[in-house]
Amino acid sequence: MKKQYTIDRIEDKKIAVLLDSENESLKLEIPIKDIPVKVKEGYIINMDFDGNKIIHAEVDKEATEKARREVQKILDDLKNKGSEELKW
Repeated sequence: MKKQYTIDRIEDKKIAVLLDSENESLKLEIPIKDIPVKVKEGYIINMDFDGNKIIHAEVDKEATEKARREVQKILDDLKNKGSEELKW
């Protein structure tokens, strides 16, 4: 079964908390050592499972970069809006 996830966070440098891309209220907690690719917070990865075992994983570089740009735009917009409101 192939699924796409976002690496929400990494806890204690050992556990990756993944959010299901189709339903971000669903999360998986997977030991980093069980993920066959290097991951970082914010990465979007595609994974294939056989039962509970990961049989393939790859970082979706295009989707990761698109998400990073979208988040950066939101942060920039908030920053600009905040500075405009502070002007007298």
